[in-house]
Amino acid sequence: MKTRGGEFQAYDLMAVAMGKNNAALKMFESLNTSYKPPKATKTYISEIYLGRETVSQYLGSSMHVFLLNLPRLEFAALIPKGDYATMCLLGDEIDRDLVNSFVSSAEFKQCLPPDWVMPADLCHCSPHICVEGAVNPFADRVVFVGDCGVTRLYKDGIGAAYRTAKSAAVTAIFQGIAAEDFRKHYAPLLHHIKTDNQFGRIVFFVTGLIQQMKILRRGVLRMVSFEQQRTRGTRRLSTVLWDLYR
Repeated sequence: MKTRGGEFQAYDLMAVAMGKNNAALKMFESLNTSYKPPKATKTYISEIYLGRETVSQYLGSSMHVFLLNLPRLEFAALIPKGDYATMCLLGDEIDRDLVNSFVSSAEFKQCLPPDWVMPADLCHCSPHICVEGAVNPFADRVVFVGDCGVTRLYKDGIGAAYRTAKSAAVTAIFQGIAAEDFRKHYAPLLHHIKTDNQFGRIVFFVTGLIQQMKILRRGVLRMVSFEQQRTRGTRRLSTVLWDLYR
């Protein structure tokens, strides 16, 4: 391998840890490892400046989740952060038309001042998020961890990156760095995460049914509102929604 200083050095193991949005990931497809990057979809994240007082008045300190019946939208969220509100949309190839449909919805408008208008130069980005794991994320003396290997469906990649990096390191140190070593001792964790994601797809499928039926959406809203007003007891539905969307 050629280092940044221009020298060639030999290494026992290459651990690849980079996000799906890194263009350097494509060069591994040309190597003789049968590696295929994870499938991904486009998201939308923006920072809306409102001012601390306005954020406190309209959003408070709570994360606001939207279950709207909009095609290709899995869910959206408004998250208060000081002077800003972070708007996050996840779904199938989020584009400008879908963003405009969301910000035009009555539910979204109720969370912001009546005179708020979406700025033309709103600070935003459209990163890709992995929705399926990579194919063959290891080979002899090469292992892929985190987003370029497998990560949790519609979740932050920090947790999965830690777990996969730890498993890969334990395998390399105590078992070996051959493809067969990773297949026996590293692949089971990847399979576990992929299986967990399949259950996640079922949950999001059920959520999609709720989004399409107004009576169910109202029922969920009333149940959560009732739980939040209680001072005692377990807030079961609130806990389920928090675990699903956080």
